[in-house]
Amino acid sequence: MSDLADSRVDEILEDETEAEQHGLYARLTRREDGRYAVEISPMLQSGGHEEQWHLVGGSVGYDASVFDAEADARDYFEDLISLSSEEMEAKYDDQGLWVSR
Repeated sequence: MSDLADSRVDEILEDETEAEQHGLYARLTRREDGRYAVEISPMLQSGGHEEQWHLVGGSVGYDASVFDAEADARDYFEDLISLSSEEMEAKYDDQGLWVSR
């Protein structure tokens, strides 16, 4: 596995999905601790993504995009890949879950 986030992944529930409006890819995982995470990887100019996956928020230890319930993680994952930047900000900014490019 290529990074710290991958080392905690037990199962990938939704494979890499493009969120072009945000310039990234997202995936949904179940972690070894039984929690669920939405992870992101920046979109490359070539159209692919970086090999490393990160939790939303950036810094090591930041876990705002880790959820106890799969339904909550799926809701965030679906919003991330479908909502515009403005819609994401309106819905998630106060929770620290907004991804800015």
